[in-house]
Amino acid sequence: MFSSLIVQIDKLVDESSSAISFVNELGLPLHDVIQLGGHTQARTHRLQGQPIGAALMKTLAGAASARENIQLVTGAGVSRLCHVDCSKEEGGGKRVTGVVYTETEAAGEGEGGGREVELPAGAVVLCTGGAACDVEVDGLMQQYTPDLVGRATSRSYIHICIPHCTGCRQLWR
Repeated sequence: MFSSLIVQIDKLVDESSSAISFVNELGLPLHDVIQLGGHTQARTHRLQGQPIGAALMKTLAGAASARENIQLVTGAGVSRLCHVDCSKEEGGGKRVTGVVYTETEAAGEGEGGGREVELPAGAVVLCTGGAACDVEVDGLMQQYTPDLVGRATSRSYIHICIPHCTGCRQLWR
């Protein structure tokens, strides 16, 4: 376990500069560098004193949407992954072939909210986010990081919690 942590630390140290450059090239200037709690020096890149999360996601979503081979679906609740059985093939298991999701009214812009959609795909990336918003008694925060429940986060800083962003798909086993 310790050796994998060292690999992760090395990756963060060696590649974070190129990640900042990548985001800057997408049009999100992360030139504000501040010192956060636990740091001995200023090293956290921010967007001119604002929380970075929403601005970063908007920038990355825009870059992904600009690619013709990517269909970006936001504000949807994933119901299940579609798959085919590959147990007879080398490596076995199942291969994901798409996703079934339910549109929210926000995603359907007032029309079609609650409609279930099956989207076939060669690759599926689930970005569940929002686990810090799952503050229920038996929620993700209480279950995995009880010492952080009630602490200030970017979620509490901006005083909103988007109803469908509770990290719930992280609970799939």
